[in-house]
Amino acid sequence: IDNGVKGNMAVCRPRSEGQTEITPSRSSINVGFYSDSVEWAGAEIALATLLAGLHERVHATVIGVDETIVEHLSAYRPGSRAVVLPAPKGMRDFRNIARHRRGIAALKLDIFQANLTWLPACREAIVAASTIPGLRLLAVEHLPFDCPGTRSRIMTYFTARRLDAHV
Repeated sequence: IDNGVKGNMAVCRPRSEGQTEITPSRSSINVGFYSDSVEWAGAEIALATLLAGLHERVHATVIGVDETIVEHLSAYRPGSRAVVLPAPKGMRDFRNIARHRRGIAALKLDIFQANLTWLPACREAIVAASTIPGLRLLAVEHLPFDCPGTRSRIMTYFTARRLDAHV
């Protein structure tokens, strides 16, 4: 999150009152990098590369549902926090979605980045994170193929509308 100007951080403007504003005067930024992947592949390699190249003032937390993936990713960013949350088994798994919300909220993040291995990935985490006041949401797609089924397309549309940025 370096805007190319030596010593300055990028500026993120709030969408509404009460949200965190990230300005050049802040000395650091807390970013959570979330993956619901259970296997190491291209999207995880891309996230690992990003973690390794982050500006020193970015405090990274690697969050996921698979301990091996979380540990592997956090190894690319020495000093990063590693958090494993129980994997939701769909949008009706309210217990684990609530656990995600509590776990993410406890981290006091400025930005939550979901690493989407495909369009329907990370939906439960995005919904959970979207209920945390002031938390900015970012999703990075790695395999932007259309979702199978009408219900899946509707849920993907619903979660995408909650994002501040979509890459």
